[in-house]
Amino acid sequence: MPDILLAIPCYNCEKQIPRVLEGLPSQAFQEFGKVMVIDNCSADQTVQRAIETARTLGLPRTEVVRNQSNLLLGGTHKVAFLEAQKMGFAYLAILHGDNQGEPQEILGHLKFLKAHPECDAILSSRFMQSSTRPGYSLLRSVGNRLFNWIYSVVTGYKILDVGGCMTIFKLSAFPNSEFLNFTDGFTFNNDILLYLIERHAAIHYLPITWKQSDQESNVNAARLGIKMLKTLWRWKLKGSPREPYRVRERYQFDSLFYSMRTLEESLHGY
Repeated sequence: MPDILLAIPCYNCEKQIPRVLEGLPSQAFQEFGKVMVIDNCSADQTVQRAIETARTLGLPRTEVVRNQSNLLLGGTHKVAFLEAQKMGFAYLAILHGDNQGEPQEILGHLKFLKAHPECDAILSSRFMQSSTRPGYSLLRSVGNRLFNWIYSVVTGYKILDVGGCMTIFKLSAFPNSEFLNFTDGFTFNNDILLYLIERHAAIHYLPITWKQSDQESNVNAARLGIKMLKTLWRWKLKGSPREPYRVRERYQFDSLFYSMRTLEESLHGY
């Protein structure tokens, strides 16, 4: 299905991004129209490691780019959505660059999409019966399950995971680029989920493997939990956000660092 852009958002993932790119099966590079690693101004060598890995593996239709400034998680997702739109893709797939999810499992999402093209969003769940969570703490599991339950009760929709590192969205589900109205922060996924529920979109969850190894969290769990509750309360009272948090022009990446499509490289001091 070459009508899909695979975006890999990264922030300080120098240890993990090589594993993510190496873990993507060769079939994935045949299925995706383009693979774009989007670095969110990492303080480490994420860009360099991504370039080295892509070059060593000779990955086809792969690009490494960096945001002009730190746009946070939601802002980086908006870059991916806008680039998918600009390049004329019908779908956007997201795979986080921290390697908590197993890259090869994206093929399961693609297989399901081929069988069910009517889906507006294919989401991942860490808590379905066949999901596994090696190294993931019991406290985090209980906390996430609690939020799944709270969101399900308030929305009236069975939510199997309020987050997730592996997703596919149909761009036509956002006819007016409504994703630009959502937060730039870590609750972007909550905003987009609530938007889809509000519009009775066709959503399907698939189980994934979710592992905790050498990843370092950039999130304060307590603060994130409060923001998630505020997001849900705001949605319950007013519906999905109607006013953009930022102007469209902010969501641009700095430059093309590496492209197997054009065989051009520009290390820009790295």
